[in-house]
Amino acid sequence: MRLSGNEERSAINLKKIVGLQYAADHGYDYAACLDSDIYLLPQFNAAEFFELAIANYNKCEYFGVNTDHPDFMAPFKKTLMLFSKDVSINNMPSSMETWFPWFFEAPIYSLMEFKQFDAYMESQWGEWYLKINWFTFDHLVFIAWKILCKGAKMHDYSAITKSIPEFLTNTELQLISDMYGYKPAWLSATNFVYFPEILAQRPEIKLLNHADRVQDVKLNTH
Repeated sequence: MRLSGNEERSAINLKKIVGLQYAADHGYDYAACLDSDIYLLPQFNAAEFFELAIANYNKCEYFGVNTDHPDFMAPFKKTLMLFSKDVSINNMPSSMETWFPWFFEAPIYSLMEFKQFDAYMESQWGEWYLKINWFTFDHLVFIAWKILCKGAKMHDYSAITKSIPEFLTNTELQLISDMYGYKPAWLSATNFVYFPEILAQRPEIKLLNHADRVQDVKLNTH
């Protein structure tokens, strides 16, 4: 009922969690939870995309920026409330409440780890999916669990730029790569529109996100 009724505007995030639960129960090893506003470049190859995305996933590193913008602060603040009952978590960085990593990297999951995550959340809240709402972005909850419970690294690239991931320029992405040795498996369509040379410099990229946000601009990717 919560999903079908879109209570607290939860459907946008809850439907993905339900889909991940289904994939985990049906023998899949990895899943990428992508929105319909992605743009597949003509040379897109799913196997190559997963190879790159899984390699990045296995680095256990997540990237974002600390922000004071209320719209960007809200999701992680709400997300961290889902971990408030766990007294064993005593190493939460104070900057985590203002950190915004959304869509720096494609939301990919090891479904073995997703099962562990699901079991953890159930141990804390019972029917924990009832806690999901508009602000608790599916992948942000998983990222928080990976950092707080599995020891994944949280990187704040604020020393390079204060731009949120979607608006990183080609130069900023390269500086992040030089500093951390990490290149995301996708890019935002906005990034491509304003910096079309980026695909020549990152030929492994075959997937753009948030194409709906540049709907008035033709994506000339040939």
